Amino acid sequence: MPEAITSVDDLTHLLLSRFRSAGHAQVEGYNRFEYVRHTDRTVTILREKGSEERVSLTKLRNAVAAVRSDPTLD
Repeated sequence: MPEAITSVDDLTHLLLSRFRSAGHAQVEGYNRFEYVRHTDRTVTILREKGSEERVSLTKLRNAVAAVRSDPTLD
């Protein structure tokens, strides 16, 4: 049986990998956004309305950590 992924960095890496593979992400009730690229510090996304935006990996890691500690967060 594979080991569970528990570290925030591992979960963030898995999330980015799946996002890159799918090419987009969408959560019910929210707009869809497209994967553009990522660097060591940011993920660049294309919003549904056409604007490109960079999201820091620190913010993404913080979000993963928050959901990991309290899965009921919206």
